[in-house]
Amino acid sequence: MPKSWLAQERRQLAAARILAAAEELFATSGVEAVTMADVAAAADCSRATLYRYYPSRDELISDYIALVTERIVTAVAAKVAALTPRREQVRMSVVFTLAAVRDDPTLGPWFQLEAGLPARIAISHEVIAAALDGFTADSASSAESAATARWLARTIVGLITLPEPDADAELAYIDRFVVPHLLDED
Repeated sequence: MPKSWLAQERRQLAAARILAAAEELFATSGVEAVTMADVAAAADCSRATLYRYYPSRDELISDYIALVTERIVTAVAAKVAALTPRREQVRMSVVFTLAAVRDDPTLGPWFQLEAGLPARIAISHEVIAAALDGFTADSASSAESAATARWLARTIVGLITLPEPDADAELAYIDRFVVPHLLDED
């Protein structure tokens, strides 16, 4: 009987261990200060092993963003599932997403104006656009939906990076510019 499933399971466990170590380092030291050598040491593996799983720092950051995005999307979906009408679901999905990113000890600092690399990766990350696609599923075509998801990612990053003066102003911004676009309201 082939044991390839064991190899796959070990690979997933090793990658999860590396990401957990990176997450802890990112939270305590900031993403820009963390080196691949730091991650290897924290994960208790050699740098060669680390590079086998993550050939570059950008790939490590990208997988970390995918992991955190999945967590946030799952949590936000659970929070808005019972809300009605759809407009309120969309509205609060954006609000809860902004709060989740801002409150995350690792992600929040990434979106400061001086934190260029992580924000650029987040904006261009396919997983984020795919996750946000759920908010844009009412669009006419999959190409339009994907474009809207990319726009929404940039809008959320913009609100995180350059927030409105207070929560009421932010909600008014979301109500005026984001929700109507996502629901195709005129």
